[in-house]
Amino acid sequence: NSEFLKQDTLLGIDPLHSSGFNIGLLANLKLVDHLDLRFNPSLYFTNKDLVYIFKQGTKSPPKRVKKKIGSVTMGLPLQLKLKSDRVGRFRAYIMAGGHFDYDFAAESNARLKRDMLRLDKTDWGYEAGIGFEFYFPYFIFSPEIKFSYGTRDVHIYEPKNMYSNRIGRIISRMIVFSIHLEG
Repeated sequence: NSEFLKQDTLLGIDPLHSSGFNIGLLANLKLVDHLDLRFNPSLYFTNKDLVYIFKQGTKSPPKRVKKKIGSVTMGLPLQLKLKSDRVGRFRAYIMAGGHFDYDFAAESNARLKRDMLRLDKTDWGYEAGIGFEFYFPYFIFSPEIKFSYGTRDVHIYEPKNMYSNRIGRIISRMIVFSIHLEG
């Protein structure tokens, strides 16, 4: 943001890698052999962490202020899943699709304080991943990794908030490791 260049007290803003967990359901519709349509509604419990680095003085080290933004997000992805032939008790697949996310914690009282960064409630984007299916006598075990990218700027710009007015935009990115158990 241009406000970042107009001042000399804020040296930088670093996004931190953060973790969380999710729980969800999986609906699968077989379109043709080796191609399925998946709907995977999930709840994500995550944190978004930013570290603001402020200049202290000529002899003092920079001051680091960490801002945590808690999030409870409902994700509604719709995906196409392309499966390989089954070899014994194993099958690989790739998947791609889009998602819509709604953050239930976006308007919480903690975020409405003046010194907090506010984010929009909704986001959408695209995702792609790879997974494996292991067939057991009574269930299918499927580990999966997917990369999810938001396409909207979820930052709510507040000109009088020093934690907000120096940021141009915030785009969500996630790496999600999931384990699916199918009966």
